[in-house]
Amino acid sequence: FVMQLLVLWEKKLYLFGGLNRDIGWNNDVWVFDTETEKWSKLMTLGIRPSPRDKHSAVVWNDKIIVFGGFGPLCDSNEEEESEDEGDCAKFTWFNDTFIFDPSLCSWDAPKISLVNCPVPCAAHSATVFNDTMIVFGGKDCKSRNQNLHALNLTTLEWSLYQDAGARPAPRSFHSAVQYQQFMLVFGGRLNDNNHTNQLDVLDCISGGWYTPVAESMPPSRGQCGIAVLENGTLFMFWWF
Repeated sequence: FVMQLLVLWEKKLYLFGGLNRDIGWNNDVWVFDTETEKWSKLMTLGIRPSPRDKHSAVVWNDKIIVFGGFGPLCDSNEEEESEDEGDCAKFTWFNDTFIFDPSLCSWDAPKISLVNCPVPCAAHSATVFNDTMIVFGGKDCKSRNQNLHALNLTTLEWSLYQDAGARPAPRSFHSAVQYQQFMLVFGGRLNDNNHTNQLDVLDCISGGWYTPVAESMPPSRGQCGIAVLENGTLFMFWWF
């Protein structure tokens, strides 16, 4: 699988979607129990997202919020059986939002106004701070961007995030993680297709951006994962 999302809830890792070279895009939900160290595929209820990859997923109030991504316009099984380049061979970017309740194994597709919503995009990032999902960057049908949007997870209303200072350059395939009031953004692929190793920080209270000065930095990366421990240590894993 590539470009699927993995989130942690109640000592379990939840995996949604992704792209598999054998079966194509999918919209399955798998769970890894960190105590039994076993994987299982979930049978879910409700309207689940269409098959996709490069989406984002965050955990909020015991729910998993999935946004955006890239994938086929129709069901992947239909695409696989198609003998021509018809509608099922077409692909698109998404800007829809789905909510998964792990306790009920149930999906919800809330009706959300598109006012101030991000354009359909993929390979963006999303974090949560104070009941708000912050979406940064990504790639749409035209180019990579540096857009910054906020979804109020209580009212389910989008707004343009009010920040100050110079935002990071437009990018996709970057990583972002929330640590206290700070959203840390690292790496990614820029509009010239070069990779970057810049670390940028957004103070979600003041709205200001800044770039920490470090004695040494890891090599530029197009795709990587980052995580922060409770003591503030930043860990990074890259594969591209």
